Amino acid sequence: MINRRQFINPLMKGNKIPTHRGQPTGIEPYARSWSRSEAIHLLRRTRFGFTKEDIDNLEEAGLETSLQTLLSELPLPVPPLNNYNTDTYTDPTVAPGETWIYAPFDPDANIRRRNSFNSWWMGQYLKPELNLREKMVLFWHNLLVTEASGVDLAGWIYQYNDLLRTMAFGNFKELIRAITLSPAMLRYLNGTFNSVEAPDENYARELLELFTCGKGPDSHYTEDDVKAAARVLTGFRINADENTYFFSPIKHDTGDKQFSAFFNNTLIQGQSGINGENELDELLDMIFSVDEVAKHICRKLYRFFVYYTINEDTEATIITPLADIIISNNYEILPALQTLLGSAHFFDEAVRGCFIKTPLDVAAGLIHSFYIALPTEDNLPLQYRAWDKLFSFARENGLELASPPNVAGWPAYYQEPMFHEIWINSDTISKRFSHIKLLLESGLVLFGNLKLRIIPTDIVSHLNDPYDPNAVIAELTEILYGVETDEETKHYMKSSFLLSGQTSDSYWTEAWADFANNPGNMIYADAVNSRLRGLFNYMLLQAEYQLS
Repeated sequence: MINRRQFINPLMKGNKIPTHRGQPTGIEPYARSWSRSEAIHLLRRTRFGFTKEDIDNLEEAGLETSLQTLLSELPLPVPPLNNYNTDTYTDPTVAPGETWIYAPFDPDANIRRRNSFNSWWMGQYLKPELNLREKMVLFWHNLLVTEASGVDLAGWIYQYNDLLRTMAFGNFKELIRAITLSPAMLRYLNGTFNSVEAPDENYARELLELFTCGKGPDSHYTEDDVKAAARVLTGFRINADENTYFFSPIKHDTGDKQFSAFFNNTLIQGQSGINGENELDELLDMIFSVDEVAKHICRKLYRFFVYYTINEDTEATIITPLADIIISNNYEILPALQTLLGSAHFFDEAVRGCFIKTPLDVAAGLIHSFYIALPTEDNLPLQYRAWDKLFSFARENGLELASPPNVAGWPAYYQEPMFHEIWINSDTISKRFSHIKLLLESGLVLFGNLKLRIIPTDIVSHLNDPYDPNAVIAELTEILYGVETDEETKHYMKSSFLLSGQTSDSYWTEAWADFANNPGNMIYADAVNSRLRGLFNYMLLQAEYQLS
């Protein structure tokens, strides 16, 4: 395994990254004092970028209220709209600015609608709400994978995404039933072709191996279990006109299905006619009676939100008791999320700053933290174009929304022993840096002279004391860096960039005062922005910025 310190140190110029120091804490409630440090850690793991005001709000609110805010139900977003009509193309059934999600399939419009969906989904990660729902949508999408190319129809792709969002904090068992019958999954894993004449094991295999039981040490289902589950699932078909499923009794295997000792030797008796559909619920009841299902989902939650390595101590002190909470709550996910994110272990120093940021963290994080203004719905094509530019950055760096590389999801969430280190290699690190430098310097062109660009004074203006260079550096490292910064490095950043090599702090203080007291004076604005651009060119290309 590549050691995280060895992997990223060449970029760090000697700064150290703390290594994992063991896991002495469990899922008992966090009981130490609540400070900015804890608020920032909670934001790093639940948001894709945040602002100083977000930190202030969580610090003031405290842990309990912060979790209530992050886990609260929000109204569902406006669905994706027709942003793609041009002088040379017009959607025949959807007017500009109207949603296409209910429109009949049209082969020419479909690829444009898929692109519209991609941009729209990226846009959900750029909204300012302090809430965990969108991160949970990504969690579920990575676990219960469909690929856009395998589903193809834009309406079904959106419908599946909406299902994950609607049930993001809901019941895991109910979610599994819903995705089993969704047109997107029926098409993606061949469920719609599964019949008594030609059983297709594709979905049954992934249902057990990836979605529910997993491949943990105590998951001992058999190949015959996969075959029996596939027989249970015969007969489900897609109603393309109504974008739903239907059950075809003549395609269903009415024979009895015998399962192994792992499933307590359960026998699902075959049913004929429309009653054959009831076998699905018997199958899910059987699967969810196995404790390993709860442990599997807890391992996934742990690796997504806390830490990537799970050892015997983690199994005993975190995974098993968290699984007990899920089981005792009939597979409701919310109690487990509340417990995990509010636990002593979640806030353990050993698991802070231990992830390399995903491409989505970088793309959305820069927008949030630097207060970059995005086009609004008043100019729909431009708004979607901005979303698409950021979607493209994440895609080029290995995280393409709606299109994980395979049914197992993105390797960074499961591929041992590297896990999150997969996000950075010689190709993607240069792309990250190029994207950051583009936003800092020339700007990301949207149309003509319209650009997305970091205005350095925007973030500094929000700080508590922008006149004090020491306070500026302290707050910026707090907001932008995933690990603590030593005083020597802070001094280097202050003297080299804010003071431009001078020795007196007043050199910055006076420059900021000139800028603040003379709004609109470009000479004063350029004087501070040029120093800040140098600072951010340094800060954002350091390894500390790549950590979460």
